[in-house]
Amino acid sequence: MKDDSNGEKATEKKSTTRTRKATKITPKNKALTYKGLPLARLGNTTYYGDPAEKYIIKLVSLESEPKEDLELATKVSVELLSSSNHNVCKKISEKNSFYHALDLGQIWLKRILNE
Repeated sequence: MKDDSNGEKATEKKSTTRTRKATKITPKNKALTYKGLPLARLGNTTYYGDPAEKYIIKLVSLESEPKEDLELATKVSVELLSSSNHNVCKKISEKNSFYHALDLGQIWLKRILNE
């Protein structure tokens, strides 16, 4: 403590600023990925893969059912498309869950991009 000019005792404030380690701040709208490739959703259609590559996967939820407070896809269309022209479909299939459709699409994409 030190004396003020009025004779009153004033307390010294210690600096509470601490040095912090640099932490990486991630935005809340960080892109979703699956096995390292991005996912983009528009309505009930989801695109999987890097748009800069030659091919991408299109997943369309055809049917869904409510489960608790969620809508779970029960029928999903999987298409392997050319990135430059989405009208060119190389493969197509239907699966009974979004996970199985996405997994199949990931396998197709991996195989065709490694050729």
